[in-house]
Amino acid sequence: MKDLIRLIGVGALVFFVVGFAMIYSRDSGFRAGVSAFIAHAKAALGRTLSGMGQGGAPEMAVAELRLPRPKPNSWMGLTGFPDQMELRFPIPAMGGFIGGDLDLRFEAQLAEGGDGLLSIAVNGTRRREIVLNTGSRAYNIRIPLEPADLLGNHALVQLSARGTTNSGQICPADSANWGSAIALLPESALLLRSIREAVHPETDLVTMPEPLNLRLGTDLAAQAIAVWAMQRMRRAGVEVALVDDTHSGPSIEIVEDGHEPVGRGQNATVALHGNDGIAQAISFHRAELSTLDALADWPVSVGHLTPETTVRNFRGSRRWHIPYRIADLPQGRMPTRFDLALRTSVLADDLDWVVRVSLNGNLLETARLPGSNPDIRMSVVLPTDKQGLSNTLLVELVDTSPNTSICRVGPDALAQLLPESHFTAAGSQPRDGWGALVRQLAEVTVSPGNHGPVDVVQATRAAAMLGKFLPTNAQTLVAPQDAEITITLVDKARLAAVLSERAARPQPGQMLLITDTGGSLVNPLELTPLEADAAQGLLARMHATDIAFLVARTPPP
Repeated sequence: MKDLIRLIGVGALVFFVVGFAMIYSRDSGFRAGVSAFIAHAKAALGRTLSGMGQGGAPEMAVAELRLPRPKPNSWMGLTGFPDQMELRFPIPAMGGFIGGDLDLRFEAQLAEGGDGLLSIAVNGTRRREIVLNTGSRAYNIRIPLEPADLLGNHALVQLSARGTTNSGQICPADSANWGSAIALLPESALLLRSIREAVHPETDLVTMPEPLNLRLGTDLAAQAIAVWAMQRMRRAGVEVALVDDTHSGPSIEIVEDGHEPVGRGQNATVALHGNDGIAQAISFHRAELSTLDALADWPVSVGHLTPETTVRNFRGSRRWHIPYRIADLPQGRMPTRFDLALRTSVLADDLDWVVRVSLNGNLLETARLPGSNPDIRMSVVLPTDKQGLSNTLLVELVDTSPNTSICRVGPDALAQLLPESHFTAAGSQPRDGWGALVRQLAEVTVSPGNHGPVDVVQATRAAAMLGKFLPTNAQTLVAPQDAEITITLVDKARLAAVLSERAARPQPGQMLLITDTGGSLVNPLELTPLEADAAQGLLARMHATDIAFLVARTPPP
């Protein structure tokens, strides 16, 4: 019985196969139907694998993002032999990167008779060595990045130059060899290959070259927000330029409401939604590791103020510049002491290190220390009367090793400014002037605003002024009636009206006038009580398009 059933089954299968082949071999509607079915099935499968077509999720594509060199308006490079520098290309925290390259463009100048070597390292690994030719030369270097290089939030490029120049002399008289300059051009960029949506506002923001074009707007509230955002982003290390409605290129705008930090703008290419959007733009473009927002309390490490905290080799002497603004420091206080920590190579017997510390061009301390001790520690008092809005502390280390022959170049010395070097703010603080005002602005709520519309030039100048004296972590409010201090941007006509009004009807409280007529790099702005005769003199010297800030506050207790 089983054999009979098996025989019937085999016969039915043979009949079905032969019959299907005969029907399909003819030019029939059945054949066309089968072919159409197979074609539609393949198309449907293709759409499913590619993101469900136009009616489903956005199409994904592999795109190459070109991130230009940070701070394109600043000169970056190496001068003299030996010299080193570091540059961080930010890697945006949006994922999807499958590869990348560094496109580095150099312009090198080397004196006749000199020779030099440029070394390039990425994240601590040496990647390229370039022999420098004399004269003025251009070098275009492309360095592939490894997968491990894309795991962090930045790619660290380390440049070092070594060589000699004799400047036409038989023997070099200056062991520092200053006859060379190697510029890292603004055209340099980080190239990232990313699997992203073909069109996305975050992609546009990442690839937007600096300076970022920020739309100023026309109403008072939008202009006040744009001015505040510009100074905030520039202080974080991102170059920004204000533009008006006639600008037709890529741009950003600040809006108050939005579901995502970064989105499409109505009047601009990209919209940044409030503080979260501004923070996202800063994280995409910032080159520095540390952020001023992290300075919540004292002491303040030099690692937050300068990137020069790694070991350096040098001949003769080495300098470290540590710039700081009191508006960027915790509570707006002035530092009163600097504790220096250096680690050096060991000198020969009976040789010394000479250490000099100066503040804003004023020599504060000089010490001669034994070269046999690699750890140098000094505590330097910082007078508050020698400080202002913008300050620079200079540390100089001098190697006293003698040069026994003009034709003999001595060995390189090594030194490192340790991150544990720090500032403290113990002791008394200024009771008037900029020190008192910045400290009070950091302690109360502040409302920055405009008395009337301003143009791009005035707004740009206002943002630069705000960045000098407004504390980084100031508690800013949009509504002036809710703030303890108001900072109002005025032009010459409005300032004249305020002076006339206060002369006719004296009002309680103190009002200060801030102008950009400061006479030094330390204090580029001038602070004047509005009641003083000097205010009238400043008004007389102002042009019609000049601006100033009026600060209304209550007298300090």
